[in-house]
Amino acid sequence: MDDFLFEIVENAKVSADAYRMTLKGKKKLPEILGGQFLQFQIPNRPDMSLRRPLGICQYDDYSI
Repeated sequence: MDDFLFEIVENAKVSADAYRMTLKGKKKLPEILGGQFLQFQIPNRPDMSLRRPLGICQYDDYSI
């Protein structure tokens, strides 16, 4: 598993319980296939030590 560092550039509420988050990184991403998830972790947050799975709906070379 590779680790990538992203900046959150958008976090838009799309319904009562769902958000669309756009992340931008500096490293080129590998190919992402349907059904794959991103394991999301926030550094320096001991209260959120477990990674959270996020579904990916689209991506390009440097952003999800």
